[in-house]
Amino acid sequence: MNIEALEKQFDETNDLRDKIKLAMEIISLVKHNLHHEKQLYYVEFIYNNCHFSGFEEIRVQAIEWLANHYFFKSDFDNSLELVFEGLYLLEDKKGSVKWVDCMNLLAVLYNALNQKDKAQEVYEQILQYNPKTTKVWQNYAGLLTDLKEYDKAIKYINKGLDLASEDKVEYLDLMTSLENYYIQTNSPEKAVLLYEKNIEDIEKCANIRTKCFHYINYAEALLALNRLDESITAINKAVEFAEDHQNVEIIYFSYIIAVEVYEKKQDFENCNIYLKKLLKLNKKIYDTQNLNKTKALEDKIKREKEQRQSNEIIDKSKNMVSIGIMASGITHEINQPLNAIMIEAQTLAFKDNREKALPPSYRERIDYIIEAAERINTIIKHIRSSWINNDCIDKKEFDVNQTINNAISLVNQQLKAHGIIFRIKLDPKPVSLYGTPISLEQALINLIVNSMQALDTLNQREKYIRLVTITKDKTLFIHLEDNGPGINDEIANKIFDPFFTQKLSEQGAGLGLALVRNFVKDLNGKIELVKEKRKGTHFLISIPFT
Repeated sequence: MNIEALEKQFDETNDLRDKIKLAMEIISLVKHNLHHEKQLYYVEFIYNNCHFSGFEEIRVQAIEWLANHYFFKSDFDNSLELVFEGLYLLEDKKGSVKWVDCMNLLAVLYNALNQKDKAQEVYEQILQYNPKTTKVWQNYAGLLTDLKEYDKAIKYINKGLDLASEDKVEYLDLMTSLENYYIQTNSPEKAVLLYEKNIEDIEKCANIRTKCFHYINYAEALLALNRLDESITAINKAVEFAEDHQNVEIIYFSYIIAVEVYEKKQDFENCNIYLKKLLKLNKKIYDTQNLNKTKALEDKIKREKEQRQSNEIIDKSKNMVSIGIMASGITHEINQPLNAIMIEAQTLAFKDNREKALPPSYRERIDYIIEAAERINTIIKHIRSSWINNDCIDKKEFDVNQTINNAISLVNQQLKAHGIIFRIKLDPKPVSLYGTPISLEQALINLIVNSMQALDTLNQREKYIRLVTITKDKTLFIHLEDNGPGINDEIANKIFDPFFTQKLSEQGAGLGLALVRNFVKDLNGKIELVKEKRKGTHFLISIPFT
């Protein structure tokens, strides 16, 4: 199926799981080109929506793609944030291929940020699992060469070459590291011999980037041997090849070697030409980085604005439902004396109907009391209908996982800003509930915000909130737990009471959990506090479905 057909199917599909699978198919057809706008759109869709159990690897793949995308745009902050998120998802899969890939990218990022000690620590963690990924051995060897730890560097280059012995492309890629090692250890003649021995394979099998770095290494090795004319021929080939393929990275390194070669040959005319090219390229890279940072800042401001608007909607919704909770208490209290008034007045009227004992003016007053009481009762019924029974909101069938994703999207930025890891695992089986989806959204948002505020009171390294859904015996179970301070047994039986709170006044009036219980009740469900020995708070929501 072609891309256009898949995109049409994607647009017409409502099930999120099916849309995610279609997005993966579309991505595969654009050849994993990280700078392809179409791929980026679908990668971001997967990242924002892929929270289902059994889909973790797909989400990690999307995270890795996005992290690489931001890395190549020199947006290291976003790239680092994504890599850390991927590693959290893979905490139970240390040593797996995906974990190694994420850790390798983390080390590359640290190296790019000139935090070489951190990069080395990450590589040492990876090596504990003896990875079969040649890129790890190559990248670490390159770092060790820069750090002048040559014995370890050659050891890891040879390890990578052994792993890549059956893959010509990977083998030739690793050879660039070996050539660089020979140049840095003052053995340029070995780099020249290595290149000339494998020149036929390099021309036939190496990819564009690898081929060009072979040309650059060859030119640099010849320069070290003072074979300047041959070095110029080699570097001109590298420059031409790099410019033809518009690869900024290899153009940059080609120009640097070209400047060195022409300067040593005292060909100052060509040296100045390449110096100007290098300065122009540096400006272009700098401008692009600034543009990326500006766009990232604009995107951040936009997200924060959208988050503020979402928070305003949430606050308004909470205020409206707070009125409902208070209305429930008020109407309940009014209803009791009102019933007494109605009963007494109707008893007097019934007695007068039989005995005709009251003067007409007194009977008129009793009838007026009954009429006024009925009017009050009508008002109470209207309040209860509007605020308590949620009859003013249309009830319908709604998808549970979609609704949970909507709720998470409203609080996700807040959680990140508070340094809280949010872990989610949704039951892959599709579940529909009958009711108002806003009830489930608001219940979860209140619980998550409560956990976030509780975690803010602690000074600990890892703070997390975990949401898990399970379906069993025609019942949806939603577990939401954190590793915060927990709830004391002394107050556990009071937490769902309206206006009960231990928070500061500016953090809330104690309606949060009362609201949650009301929302869950609207879905014919119940919520309970799960008592556990371990640290933190654990709520369980159970809602029956058919």
